[in-house]
Amino acid sequence: MDSFAYILGLNKNVHSKDNYTTIIFTHENIIDRNGNLLSKDLYSENLINSGWINYNFKASSYYFNNNTNYVIYNLKYTNYEQSILAMQDALFLLYKDAVLEGGFLLHAALVEKDGFGILLAGKGGAGKTTCCQNAKDFFNVLCDDTVLVVKVLDKYFAHPFPTWSQYLLGESKKSWDMQKAVPIKAIFFLRKAKENKVTVVDKAKTVFFTNYLAHQVIGRWNKIYKNNLEKQLFFNICEFSKNTLAFILDFNLEGQFLTKIKEVING
Repeated sequence: MDSFAYILGLNKNVHSKDNYTTIIFTHENIIDRNGNLLSKDLYSENLINSGWINYNFKASSYYFNNNTNYVIYNLKYTNYEQSILAMQDALFLLYKDAVLEGGFLLHAALVEKDGFGILLAGKGGAGKTTCCQNAKDFFNVLCDDTVLVVKVLDKYFAHPFPTWSQYLLGESKKSWDMQKAVPIKAIFFLRKAKENKVTVVDKAKTVFFTNYLAHQVIGRWNKIYKNNLEKQLFFNICEFSKNTLAFILDFNLEGQFLTKIKEVING
């Protein structure tokens, strides 16, 4: 739990409100109220028979009930890699709630300038990390892989999220401040090119690109999304696309593309 809180930059002094979801973390060995050890199968059966819904992941499982704000998250990892996967999946309910409230998860980097967030969106290998490395002297880089977009009233905000692959590879001890949110100024879809230029993207293409990149990062939960959240997710992306400045950023590795970004956001 300490590692999980550290990676996400969670503040122990922040208390959730009464109407927020509370996650109860448990392990494979479950003790009932009488002190008896329950098997995993019996524990699951008791919850499901009591009206709880179950989502199973590789290294964990969720139990939630629409009549309560409490969620039970049962850990079943046996090695380091599975522990990282369990941390990722622990955030599934957060993503789910965000979709129900107008948001979505996106394959994008997030940089900040003058209090506003700029999304640098692209698939794996598109250059998000490279852009962030070149942007450090000009922007506050908040994350380079995944962003949670949330809607508050009629405005969109972005939360930075971890680059989980760095932890899976054992290459990182970094912490991301996921509690930080910045209002989104614009989204740039990355495209490697010889020359640096920025092109305005129409709303239809913005929907297409954003939808594609949103589905890239929910692949592990795709079945759950298709069964429960697909229409809402697409609606959210359409609303986001109607209300957000969007561009294609053609860039090379020389770093001059930063000037193009600044010209657009300052214009």
